Amino acid sequence: MGAAQIEDVLRTGWLRERDSAGDTAARACWKRRRKWRRREDLRAQKAAMRAFEKMQVDTKDLQDIPEYYSQMVVHGFPKFKYTARDMATGAAFFSYANENNTTYAGIFGRMVIQHLQQYGIKVNEMVIQTDNGPEYIGSVRRKHGMSAFEKVVAEAEGTHVRIPPRHCTWQSDVERFNGLIEEEFFMCETFNSEEDFLAKSYAYQLLFNYERKNSWREDRTPVQILREKMPKMDDQVLNLPPIRLETVLSSVPLGGYHVPAHVNQRGNSRLIAGRGWAKILAYEKAGFRFRDLIL
Repeated sequence: MGAAQIEDVLRTGWLRERDSAGDTAARACWKRRRKWRRREDLRAQKAAMRAFEKMQVDTKDLQDIPEYYSQMVVHGFPKFKYTARDMATGAAFFSYANENNTTYAGIFGRMVIQHLQQYGIKVNEMVIQTDNGPEYIGSVRRKHGMSAFEKVVAEAEGTHVRIPPRHCTWQSDVERFNGLIEEEFFMCETFNSEEDFLAKSYAYQLLFNYERKNSWREDRTPVQILREKMPKMDDQVLNLPPIRLETVLSSVPLGGYHVPAHVNQRGNSRLIAGRGWAKILAYEKAGFRFRDLIL
């Protein structure tokens, strides 16, 4: 097309009078470009974040994983997984329960918060993001007061934010982890006891936070990003073994819900294979089968 033809197209207003199909295609193309640009913008935002500046928290129903469901029924394994993921480093913490409610969400929140505080993380400067599930915001029938999870965050002086309804992509980091652990762990591993299940869960947590590289984070592991952002921070801050939340449930009331004032994991130590820096030993004890993991 020459200059004269281009000038004729502009003069006749053809670009403004295209048929609806053409307009639709153009809008779809522009939307794709915008989506790619948003991803790049989000990547830049995460790179600029401080470690533990913002965490996404979510609950995963494990009953919809066929490979895991039969084992869950036979051995009485947990039905739900509670997960918190740091947006800056990509590090993830998770634990299990047989029910999805604000009591266990509160226990899990307190466990993660206490763990971070032990390493000097300022939770009062942290934003904790969740969806609008009743385990985080309480029953819709509760007209007043906060849920157990909201009270735990408030006690730590953290900031709890909720995503808008029907905006699940706002939880993309923690949802991505849910997808990864389903594909790389629950769909692949077999468990012969609860001790075996928790040991292998712990092995995967160590693998994910210390060894697994993330292509969207320049092929770096969460611990590598942590060292860059907080050179003086103890790497052990990423080492929080998964537990059954029922084992720390107490009868201490909190606004109508029951959440322990302090989460003590010592009673679960015998259920967890390996601790501290003995990551390889933990992997071996857990019987974890290494694979080539690709994001």
